[in-house]
Amino acid sequence: RVLNLDVHDASLLIVGPVVAGIVLGALWVGTKGYRFSAETLIRTGITAAGILLMFIALTVRLERVAGFEWFFQSRIIIPLEFLLFFLLGVASSMLDAPANSVLQHESTDAMRSRVYGILTAAVGGVGILPVVVSGILADVIGTGKVIFLLGLVILLYGMWRVRYNKI
Repeated sequence: RVLNLDVHDASLLIVGPVVAGIVLGALWVGTKGYRFSAETLIRTGITAAGILLMFIALTVRLERVAGFEWFFQSRIIIPLEFLLFFLLGVASSMLDAPANSVLQHESTDAMRSRVYGILTAAVGGVGILPVVVSGILADVIGTGKVIFLLGLVILLYGMWRVRYNKI
């Protein structure tokens, strides 16, 4: 509804670009990313994800702003959203691949399986909380605002990591 897409096109126009971005981003991180520290890649991925989510939310909000009707009528929005979702996938791989590499490198052989077991359990168990909360918030304040707020929180966290050089 927010992007004015048919539900049957959503997987092609939203999930498809994200997956393509994750795959190509992971290939880039694996072949060229070694030139950068894991910390730099992780901070860049977090910050970029926050900015991209905010842009995604803002492009959707443009529909309601006077003077931007042409933006939606000319169908510019779909290629732009496609690009933003693709870049979000790239940002995700810039975060995920180095973070997993750091986890593998920093954990001892005896503890590695336990670390990944706890990580998997935590992601599965705690991961449901943001889904439920964001669903409730989307019903109350709107999907675009929730995406924007999520992007803002991620961006602020990324900026904090840059400022204090935290991995």
